[in-house]
Amino acid sequence: SLNLITSKHDSNIKILKNNINEILGENLKDFEYLKQIDSIHEGKHHRIYKITTSNDKILVLRIPYKLDTELYIKRKISSEVATMEFLNLNLKNKINIPKVLAYSNNYENKIGLPFILMEYKSGDLLMRQWNPLISGEINEENSKKELLKVINPIADINDQLNSIIFNKFGSIYFKDDLPNGFESKEIDIIDNGKVEGEFVIGPTVEKAYFRNKELIKEEDLIKYLGPWNSNEPLKMIKDLIQLELENFKLKLS
Repeated sequence: SLNLITSKHDSNIKILKNNINEILGENLKDFEYLKQIDSIHEGKHHRIYKITTSNDKILVLRIPYKLDTELYIKRKISSEVATMEFLNLNLKNKINIPKVLAYSNNYENKIGLPFILMEYKSGDLLMRQWNPLISGEINEENSKKELLKVINPIADINDQLNSIIFNKFGSIYFKDDLPNGFESKEIDIIDNGKVEGEFVIGPTVEKAYFRNKELIKEEDLIKYLGPWNSNEPLKMIKDLIQLELENFKLKLS
């Protein structure tokens, strides 16, 4: 089960105590300082740093670029962390997902940036094995074998993710992170047993609902973000269309 607490030193930093105990050990006196920080990747949405602790434990720090509104970054980090933990708890031994140790979804913390601090998983990037220009026809045995080295792992992950069918459309949050104004309802998984942890389905963090919507006030935006009942899939599209129309009116005015 999940033990989500706020830092004693900064109320805007949330700590997943169970994961810290598992990855770093319960005696944190061994981690009084960080020995080294290396920039290891600059992706489409985040800067990625590898952190080495004083006793050679390795962690990953992800810091989002400031490409989106603070509201979107806040919602996205909250949902991403909750989704990772949800999958770790409910798809045990099926998907190898890094565990989150701590996170903040806003700029009002001692670091001054939103971030996710997580477990380091060693291994090679699939993108480095991808070679679409491999010689030979795509159906030839050697060509197919090389391409499937990358395609099969991705397909397997998607197969596991699609094995969970929810009773609502939206995004996953911890109960404590559910935005104000949204009703907290337990997650029901259809034909898939019990949900572990304290999670809820809340408003979507799908980018289309936030992209170029800076003119819309938050209290107006939330009217169109769901969550939607699973028997109303078209309501998602109608709300997005209505949101785009409202945004267009504001831009014209």
